[in-house]
Amino acid sequence: RYNTSSCSTIRDEISFFHSFHHPDNMYHGVNDNIVPIATKIFTHPLCNYSFECAFPVVLYMLPTDGPRLKKALGFFMPAVTSMVSEIRPADKILAGGPHCVRAVAWGKSP
Repeated sequence: RYNTSSCSTIRDEISFFHSFHHPDNMYHGVNDNIVPIATKIFTHPLCNYSFECAFPVVLYMLPTDGPRLKKALGFFMPAVTSMVSEIRPADKILAGGPHCVRAVAWGKSP
């Protein structure tokens, strides 16, 4: 159990941090972005091998190459938004703090 004494509130969410890798390339878009996001969510202990998790999944987008991401998001966003409850810029939670959440996931591999 973690020390949450410095938390004024605990967000009831599973915070997932991701930086899209080559989002304008179909191979990387799927294998480096969509599959890892799906795998991390699906195998998270609070999701119990489903996309119906105990808490909302919030995707925090880390900085990436803006023009490439903007170009590709039209294609990938339907897949991403079907897996998460909300998408926010990561700077919203990384600034200031402390910010406490129920669970955190990150990375590109299972």
